[in-house]
Amino acid sequence: MGKHRLFVAIPLGEEQKKHCREFREHLSDLNGLRWTQDANLHVTLVFLGLVEAENIPVVQANLAEMASQHSPFHLTPQLCGPSPVKKNSPMIWVTFHPNQDYTNLALNLRKKLHNFTESPDSRPPLAHITLARPGIDSPGHDQIPRLEMDFCPFLPVNQIELWESVQGEEGSVYSSLGIHLLGEKQD
Repeated sequence: MGKHRLFVAIPLGEEQKKHCREFREHLSDLNGLRWTQDANLHVTLVFLGLVEAENIPVVQANLAEMASQHSPFHLTPQLCGPSPVKKNSPMIWVTFHPNQDYTNLALNLRKKLHNFTESPDSRPPLAHITLARPGIDSPGHDQIPRLEMDFCPFLPVNQIELWESVQGEEGSVYSSLGIHLLGEKQD
């Protein structure tokens, strides 16, 4: 049956994707970046890594249980710029203001799904969207402008999804394997 590269994601709506395209256009003069395709834009809650196919139904059941125990909330964009990790070639992120609902959901999912992760993440959860990854001749940390996000709409978080990442010719392709609504008992 094989292994699948999985993670738990918060999908973006069309309005948020439109703003991400606008940021990409604003930063288009930066060379050497691999921009995230619109279909792949998301906020990661938990990265699981390689999971055996026979364990996917168990992961889905755990996600349904956890989703039913958390109410919907929203994330408010804060900044578009280099990822906070100082590297020679950083990623470009949209970060969100700290949100306790997001933090609680991410930590509870980590705890519930710890048996399915390759290497548990001990860093504090940080809600973000990856707009670009470094490529050849990527700009340095100080060369990437920081854009304030005051004009951006918030991201409503009404559901979480189990996504699979498959490496394609043009990079990774993400697809949803299951949707779990927050605050609702699911069968």
